[in-house]
Amino acid sequence: EYGDRVREAFEIERRREDESEFYTIESLSPNSLSFIDTDVISGYTYFYRVMAINSGFKSSYEKTLSIFTLYPPIIVSADTSIQSKIILNWSYNSSVVDGFIIHKSKYLNSSSYPIWSEYSILDTVSGEQRSIVDSNVYDSRFFMYKIYSFKGSLISTSSGEVIASPQQPIPNTPSNILLSLTSDEGIRIEWENENIFETNIVIERRGVNLSDNFEPIVDSNFINHNYTDYDFLELTEYQYRIKCYYTFGYSLYTDTFSVTSPQFQQLNPPVNVRGFQTDSGTVIIRWKDRSDNESGFKIECFAHNYGLVLIGVAGTNEISFEEMNPLITGNVKYRIFAYNPHNVSEKIEFYIDIINSADDEENVPAQFSLFNNYPNPFNPTTRIKYSIPAGEIQCAVKLKIYDVLGNEIATLVDEYKSTGIYEVEFNPEELSSGVYIYKLQYGSYSASKKMVLLK
Repeated sequence: EYGDRVREAFEIERRREDESEFYTIESLSPNSLSFIDTDVISGYTYFYRVMAINSGFKSSYEKTLSIFTLYPPIIVSADTSIQSKIILNWSYNSSVVDGFIIHKSKYLNSSSYPIWSEYSILDTVSGEQRSIVDSNVYDSRFFMYKIYSFKGSLISTSSGEVIASPQQPIPNTPSNILLSLTSDEGIRIEWENENIFETNIVIERRGVNLSDNFEPIVDSNFINHNYTDYDFLELTEYQYRIKCYYTFGYSLYTDTFSVTSPQFQQLNPPVNVRGFQTDSGTVIIRWKDRSDNESGFKIECFAHNYGLVLIGVAGTNEISFEEMNPLITGNVKYRIFAYNPHNVSEKIEFYIDIINSADDEENVPAQFSLFNNYPNPFNPTTRIKYSIPAGEIQCAVKLKIYDVLGNEIATLVDEYKSTGIYEVEFNPEELSSGVYIYKLQYGSYSASKKMVLLK
């Protein structure tokens, strides 16, 4: 700004932080009231002062102003000439910045409109670097980048955004295919996947008269590079072929491989089945395996009004099973049988006398109960008691606290419980005074009561 006094011109002087003297960078007309300096290098602090000139006389300087310049780099190119890589190149007119921060976003496929992921930091590089190679470009068709310069704790605005689409490889065809029959009457397919990135595998099959078209039977990501097929007719010729795919395309098919499915054999049931309960309450069931084509053994029990319940599965060739927390008490009927995807053996029934540590007159509840908390009102803690009767299937007990608006405040219990009487302490250190509700859920049973916290 300048008053009404007569002047002939203005002179702008400037000094960079690494210079000792000011020098004139521009002379302006007497009507000028602003100046834009474009001859600056990013990363430096500049000092400016202005004087008025009239007939050879110069005014004094009112003040000296300083400004730090930190500009973003300019992205020159996103080079995709190398397969599965994006090379970012940028320019910068200074070497005094500490470095550059490269941010990356990827395109998310959407059937309705395009969506880009949130930007994340790809890398931070030194101030001398002018390019970076991004090799992690397998999970999208498009990637977007922007770059920031920084010096100390100061960060520039971002460069313009650039979008790049890398050249993606076509997946390699699976190799070393091997078909074999398994002991549990399945057809096992094995292969090798030599792709450097994860691919999904498509297994196709045709059978019966081999004039049918191939149909996919599985499409998944196989970490172990094998799959066992059980869904077929016995003594039938089948042909298989495999291909893999990634986001950007399919591989070629493998050759076609043929195999005749096995004949389904009868499963022999386990023998010498016996069961007992240990002093700790665990039920142990043991047997002798007479079958060589089972996938495993299933163990069931009859749980009063609930009927037949599967309590566990033992693997191939296993000869024992442990039930840590028995479902019910009394003289309980169990049964066990061998199975595979095509057959089950005869089901062997047996009985085990099951008792519970709470099975005495004082400790065996006759019904579900949720008792009043004590004390009530309370501060700072209260205790909540509940009971679970005998003869019920063991299931998860949930005891939760709610405010009067129905918002869940705390979960005191969320676990399986057998017959017995239980008590839990509630210590609401961070809650304010008021009315709260505690609710018990056990299978189809539910009960709730109110309690008052006074602080």
